[in-house]
Amino acid sequence: MSDDFINDFRNSFGDDEGPNWVQDLADDDMNAAAAPARDADDFDQLRQQSARASSSYSDMTLEEDRSSGGGFSLNQLSPSQRLILAVLVFLNVIVGAVALLAVIGILG
Repeated sequence: MSDDFINDFRNSFGDDEGPNWVQDLADDDMNAAAAPARDADDFDQLRQQSARASSSYSDMTLEEDRSSGGGFSLNQLSPSQRLILAVLVFLNVIVGAVALLAVIGILG
C-alpha cells in the first residue's frame, strides 16, 4: 500500500525519479521489508541475554542466601537478653521524651 502511494506521488511530478526525499522514502520502505527477519534475530538475542541474566541473578541470590547467616537477629538472643534489650530501648525513649519536654519548656 505504501509503495502505491509513493509511486503515485512520484508520478505526480512528471518524472520517473521524483524528488530526492521521495527516493529516500522508497529506500526506507525497501529496508523495512527486510526488517522482520532482522527483528526476529534481535528478539532471539534479547531472549538469550535475558535468560543468561536471570540465571546469573538466581545464582547470586542463592549465594547471598547461604552467606546471610552473619547478620544480627533477635532470634539469636535468649528471652532474658531480649527483655533487657526491650527495657533499655523503652528507657531510651523515656529519656528522649523528657529531654524534648525540657527543651520545649513544658517540663520545669
